Amino acid sequence: MNQDFSKVFKTPKYTGVTLSLLSMFVLASMLVVWDKLSISPSGKNSNALEIICEIEMKQVMSSIIKSFYKECGIGSNVAFLTEKEISTFLLTESNASTKILLVKATSDEAIKNSISRNFLEKLTVGSINSDPRISSSEDPAPCPILCLVGKNVPKPSHALALARFLSAPDRGQSFLEKDGYNSLSGDPWQRTPAISIYANPKIQNDFTPAIRDFSTREGVQIEINFKKLKSVNETISIIAKSNASQYFPDFLVGYDHFLNEENLYLRLKHKDSKISCYVSKESKSLHSAKRLATSIQNYF
Repeated sequence: MNQDFSKVFKTPKYTGVTLSLLSMFVLASMLVVWDKLSISPSGKNSNALEIICEIEMKQVMSSIIKSFYKECGIGSNVAFLTEKEISTFLLTESNASTKILLVKATSDEAIKNSISRNFLEKLTVGSINSDPRISSSEDPAPCPILCLVGKNVPKPSHALALARFLSAPDRGQSFLEKDGYNSLSGDPWQRTPAISIYANPKIQNDFTPAIRDFSTREGVQIEINFKKLKSVNETISIIAKSNASQYFPDFLVGYDHFLNEENLYLRLKHKDSKISCYVSKESKSLHSAKRLATSIQNYF
C-alpha cells in the first residue's frame, strides 16, 4: 500500500470498539480511490499542493490544475473522491487543515462546522446548475463551487495563487465555462498581482506590519506611498481630468474625508472597524484589493 496514504487517511482510533468488516471495506475503498486517481504534474515533492476534489469535477479540474502547473511551476498531488468520501474525511481526519478542497457547497451543518474549524479561506470559484429532476424547488438556485484553503497549508501563497487562477476569466473560468459551469467575474490573471496604495502617514507604524503579513501570505506585490489627505485629493483629481485611469492608485486607506467626487472608488468599511478603505473601480487587482481591505480592517 502506498506510504503516502497515511498522510491523508489515518485509521480512526476507537476505544473498546472493533471496526466491522463493512467499515474496513469502505475505508479501504477510499484509499484505493486516492491511489489510482492521484495526479502530480511535478512528481512527489514537499512543495506540491495537496488537493482533494469531488470526482464529478475531475475532468475540468484536472485540466485547470495541469494548466496552472505549466504556467506557474507549482505542482499538485490531487485525490478525486466522492461527496460521501469527502464528508467522511472532513469528519474524521485531523490533518484536513493542511489541504485544499475543491467541492460543491453543502447544507450539512456538521460538514460546515468542520470547514469552519479547518479552513481559513472559503472562496467561490464558480457554480453549477442544480438538476431540476432531483430538486424540490421549481427554480433551483445554482450550487456554488468552492475552493477551500486549509488553515495550515504549507504554502498559503501557492494555494491562493491557485484560487486566483481558478477565478481568472482568462484562465480557470474559461475551462469551467466550456465544461458547462457558470463562470464568475474574477481579476484578470497575474502570477503576482500588484496593488498600489496611498496611506495616511498617521497609521504608518500600525499599517506596515499588516501590509507585510498580507503580501507574504497572498503572494501580492505592494507599493505604498504615505500621503496627506490634501495631496491625495489633488492627485486623484489630476488623474481623473487626464483620463489616465491606469494611474489611479488601487487602494486608499486611513482617509475619513476623501472627496471621491466622481465616485471613482468603492468605500469599504466594516461596521466594527476603525479605519476606512477605498478600492479603485478601475483596478486590475480589484478582488485582491478587496481582500486587502478585509485583512486590514480585521487587523485594526
